[in-house]
Amino acid sequence: MGKKIIFAIVLFSVIYLLTYKIYHSWLKKNYTNDQVPILKMIYRSVIIFAFLSFLWSPYSINDFVISLFKLSLYAFLYIITIQIGAKSFFKPKIILPKPIQQSRTDEEIISKEFTKKPSEEIIKKASWLKEEMETKLFYLNSELTLKSLAENLNIHPNTLSKIINEGLNKSFSDFVNEYRVNAIIEKLHSDNYNHITLLGISFESGFNSKTTFNRVFKNIKGMTPLNYKKSIKMSPIL
Repeated sequence: MGKKIIFAIVLFSVIYLLTYKIYHSWLKKNYTNDQVPILKMIYRSVIIFAFLSFLWSPYSINDFVISLFKLSLYAFLYIITIQIGAKSFFKPKIILPKPIQQSRTDEEIISKEFTKKPSEEIIKKASWLKEEMETKLFYLNSELTLKSLAENLNIHPNTLSKIINEGLNKSFSDFVNEYRVNAIIEKLHSDNYNHITLLGISFESGFNSKTTFNRVFKNIKGMTPLNYKKSIKMSPIL
């Protein structure tokens, strides 16, 4: 009787381990995350049960009482194992991670947002905004903010922000600083400003910081203000 019990336990363990290998291989091929803690726990438990079965086999052959005790112990352990396995299979969200093809990266979402075509109304307002900036020269004010510009234009700051972001595809600072850099370039090509330093010209054009002026100018034109000024002697106005 003891031999039959041990054989049954070993056979069940082998069958379970083979089934686990097949199922684990399927998970790895179809899902991004193959770390299934509940299955790993069952897998290790079965290996332990099989190993103990081999160790206890000599003591289960001749003693009926010991065999009966071991049979009860195995039955109890396997009932717990089956319950854990049933819970894991009936709760797929715990076992099965989200499939690869259903995932969306943040880059795709951001890219989709920026590729939206602005409405006709936003395009018209963006054209109007550029005209207002060019005629009224708001950018020359070094203390200009989104709120103060919106007040000068008699519109809500949120509306102004939407016009700049969607209609011109720029941030407020980039929008204003481009006008300031263009104003500096215009002055550098004029003999009327030869007696003024680069820093002085930048202050007259709306900048209030040398660091900001140098950084913004280089980002827009691809060279420092000083190098640009030197290149004017060899190049016509852009």
